Amino acid sequence: IDHHKIKPKFIRPIHGDFTLENIMTNGDKVKVIDMDGSDYFDAVELDLGKMCQSIFSRYKQWKNLNEPLYNYGDMNFECVDDYFDVCYTDEIDEIISLWQTTLNEDRQTIINKGIFYMSMYFIRFVPFRLKISRDHGIFAIIMAIVWLDKLRSDE
Repeated sequence: IDHHKIKPKFIRPIHGDFTLENIMTNGDKVKVIDMDGSDYFDAVELDLGKMCQSIFSRYKQWKNLNEPLYNYGDMNFECVDDYFDVCYTDEIDEIISLWQTTLNEDRQTIINKGIFYMSMYFIRFVPFRLKISRDHGIFAIIMAIVWLDKLRSDE
């Protein structure tokens, strides 16, 4: 992966868990909640990665599922495709546009950075997902591999 396409632009205060689930709206009012991790400085792309976890991988849909999200035999994995393709909606396009403004980058760079940092989160939360179940831990690894491969394939 070309590191120039994913390197952070600057360090600033970040939320640390900036997902759709932590944004509340009521009409024109927007409130960000769960600010426990927001007391440190890091690359803003980490927040982008968490947001992409919500909008690209649809984390909210699979995070609490009890059944395996994959099948394997002879080291060949088959997964539910719903979590590996970006379905661009008006909401996702608007979120990407806001990130373009925030980072002053073109659309594809935002998408590439979002996928890369989202994949890093999948790797980082393997131990957390393993506490839920072995299947969830393995699925987190699969998510990281498949999404990184998509990024690599786009070069």
